[in-house]
Amino acid sequence: MKIKNQIIFGKDDRVRSGWRAIVFVIAFGFSGLLFFSAGFALLSVLGFDILPAHLPF
Repeated sequence: MKIKNQIIFGKDDRVRSGWRAIVFVIAFGFSGLLFFSAGFALLSVLGFDILPAHLPF
């Protein structure tokens, strides 16, 4: 497993941590976007008059 990680990310620890940070940011942003869209759809289903209380538009 360790050798596989070295092959994928390179032997430099900074490169590996950089890749890990990039992957984490992408995954976190994607899950956040999914969560936001799901909450938005849920609010729209429950009642559209709930939205102006949370969002300015």
